[in-house]
Amino acid sequence: MCDISIKNSLIDYFLADMFRPISPKGGIKMNKYEMLFILSPSISDEEKDAIIAKFSNIIEEKGGKVANVDKWGIKKLAYPIKFKTEGFYVLMNFESTAEASQYVDRLMLITDNVLRCLIVRK
Repeated sequence: MCDISIKNSLIDYFLADMFRPISPKGGIKMNKYEMLFILSPSISDEEKDAIIAKFSNIIEEKGGKVANVDKWGIKKLAYPIKFKTEGFYVLMNFESTAEASQYVDRLMLITDNVLRCLIVRK
């Protein structure tokens, strides 16, 4: 009985490694991404910095690296989003796995003060 559970756990372990993308030089394949997101202009500067730091930390926890964060400031939107006509734009360049970028995208969608988010692979 115990041998079967050990075999199953070993099979799961090796199958997980088999389907993980690997770069030619070894290690996990990291892609470069560019993420532009718009924050609500009504929140304070501390809250904006906290949201930016939150997503930077999530990318680093998932094994990625944040290259730079460029705060564009408040700009007028082309059309109203959630009854707002202005937004605080932030551009973030980072390097991570595809799973990490999808995870960040899902978190962006459920964060209240994020109006829009777009992640593009470079």
